[in-house]
Amino acid sequence: MGLAFNIAKSQSLIAERAGDNTYSLSAASIQFDPNDHLAVQTAAKLLQEDIFRITGQRPELNPSLSNGPLIIIGSADRSGIIKKLVAGKKINLTAINNRWEAFQLTSAKDPTGKRPSLVITGSDARGTAFGVFELSKQAGVSPWYWWADVPVKTRKE
Repeated sequence: MGLAFNIAKSQSLIAERAGDNTYSLSAASIQFDPNDHLAVQTAAKLLQEDIFRITGQRPELNPSLSNGPLIIIGSADRSGIIKKLVAGKKINLTAINNRWEAFQLTSAKDPTGKRPSLVITGSDARGTAFGVFELSKQAGVSPWYWWADVPVKTRKE
């Protein structure tokens, strides 16, 4: 059974079967602004490891030549990538503006307009991290996997 992002729904991001509005988690690369908060950079690296735990595939971080789908991670207050997406009207941050520790997960094209992307945006560093951990949780990584040895649900994709 495969695992894919469900970019058509806002509540549930994970689909058990591939469809028109999905792409493979194992085929995605992760992109973040190296000038973003340290917590955001750490969350991106933890997501990379979580995807590896689930699929056995380690996504590339900040890909330069990859053509596949992206997971873009950034805070609204510091990420240049997120600011480009907002300026290009590819994402709207009204739901998290002026809030603490809020996040949203949306689908969009990357800043070049070519690659499908799941965009995890937080109102601040902690909000961004919470959004990343929500994706990991929905994909099958329990927040208790490290502390209580809760097994990770592995899947091919």
